[in-house]
Amino acid sequence: MTFAEAARTVIPFGDYKGQTIDHVAQTDEGLLWLDEIVDWPNLFEDLSEAIQTYLTDRAISGELKSILDK
Repeated sequence: MTFAEAARTVIPFGDYKGQTIDHVAQTDEGLLWLDEIVDWPNLFEDLSEAIQTYLTDRAISGELKSILDK
């Protein structure tokens, strides 16, 4: 899966239902939420793959690290 495909993946549940991963990640809260749910045991496999692809992008992972280090 490419970063662009991952970014366009739609969240199918919860407060972010119907929003793309990229849209959710536009806020610190959303980015942290994605990082939190990526390892949920019952998370849809394709959604988990999309979130992992998104979060491992160099720019995104650097941003996430700076948020977590605060």
